Amino acid sequence: LSLSVGLGHYWTDHLKTDIEAGWSSPANSETHNDYAVGGLQTFAISNYRVRDIHLAIAQSYQFGRNDWVHPYVGVGTDVVRRETRLDRPAQSRLAYNTPSRAPMEVTISALRSSETRVLIRPFLKTGLKMYASERMFVVTELKLGFAPDLEHAVWKLAAGFDF
Repeated sequence: LSLSVGLGHYWTDHLKTDIEAGWSSPANSETHNDYAVGGLQTFAISNYRVRDIHLAIAQSYQFGRNDWVHPYVGVGTDVVRRETRLDRPAQSRLAYNTPSRAPMEVTISALRSSETRVLIRPFLKTGLKMYASERMFVVTELKLGFAPDLEHAVWKLAAGFDF
């Protein structure tokens, strides 16, 4: 789940600058990685947790004038603060050297690490702004982020009002 709050300013009827701040709920993942102990092969179970906080700035062009539905396109940049945490508990596993030898039990030590990085990600977006009344609107948007290839695609549904 990702939540965000944004503000926009229209420079003309068609040209708009948006600023958005957002955060995501943590994503947790359990992985099984190959692990070598004294020349023996086994695997270790680790848990990863990733959480992003982002700030985005975008420039958009809105088609149409005084319409109830406005399609738009835009470009911008996300600045993402990504926190990654690895937690590998101490564990015992069977390890193998060759198929002809019996497996041996090995102990894998616990490991905890964390990393925080700041990432800069350009994006393209397109969507529809649909008015429900004179000032209240709903937005549906597709945003494609690049780093350098397509890194993520986000579909957004938002509601707001004009001042």
